[in-house]
Amino acid sequence: MENLERVKSKQVLWAELEEVIEDIAKSFRETFEILVPIENMEEVVWNIGATVKKKDSGIALNGNIVIDGDSIVFEIRNDLSRNKENYILAILLGHLFIHLGSKMGTDQWDQITPDMISEILYNAAKVRQAILFAYALLMPEDQIFELMVTGQAQTVSDLAKYFHTANAMVRLRLQRIQLKDLILGAER
Repeated sequence: MENLERVKSKQVLWAELEEVIEDIAKSFRETFEILVPIENMEEVVWNIGATVKKKDSGIALNGNIVIDGDSIVFEIRNDLSRNKENYILAILLGHLFIHLGSKMGTDQWDQITPDMISEILYNAAKVRQAILFAYALLMPEDQIFELMVTGQAQTVSDLAKYFHTANAMVRLRLQRIQLKDLILGAER
């Protein structure tokens, strides 16, 4: 019984964290005046003062964050589709603002090392948080509802096309906001 209580407690904490991440993504969109759908995430990255560097090798994951002094560079593989690129850049933005944001503009900023960044990029819980940020940034819940209610989007493919992302990412987003059965049922 004690284990069950711990599991329930973790589920409650995770649900609360998801809400906080949704709020962070919403605040991020409002602060930087980002309109959804986001067609080109590179413009968003540029608007926050960072740059994107596309590389054909040397990136273990789909993307990496490089901080050198005041310079922030998001390195991504150069063989990604535009939709996958948007998604990866949104995840990297999530890592930057959720996991490194508290150090921005402080003396600690200069102390961020590549090892610290790697630790974040390879930490399963932190990756999950950054992915939630990406979903919330690229596919706001209220816009998903609006598209569905107005009939502008009736399938996962409709939503993926509108939000410039992959069907798999839309399915996961719908699952997070508990709409999976509603819209996926229409595709069966």
